[in-house]
Amino acid sequence: MQRYVVISSSAAMIRKPPNLSWEQAAAIPLVYMTVYGCLVDVGNLPFRPLENDKGKNSVLILGGSGGAGSQAIQLAKMMGLNVVTSCSKASEDMVKKLGADEVSQGVSKS
Repeated sequence: MQRYVVISSSAAMIRKPPNLSWEQAAAIPLVYMTVYGCLVDVGNLPFRPLENDKGKNSVLILGGSGGAGSQAIQLAKMMGLNVVTSCSKASEDMVKKLGADEVSQGVSKS
């Protein structure tokens, strides 16, 4: 039995990437909602800042190479924030490509 759903053409919909399972694809919006909640609801940062306010606020994202951290970098940059993040040396290039302005490798234990 096939089932169909009618969706408005204005709804935010995209095709599931073929390399992701349905479970993986379903988890992506949850990560963005979590990051959005942290930046906007808890951090009181404007989601759409005025053009002259972009770059005036900074955010520290701990674990920028992780699942939520990598999404947080991208959303924070879209929001016009300066992004400072922590990650391993091996992940430094990746977080910079995502948009991190400053990267710290943290403190090594010796």
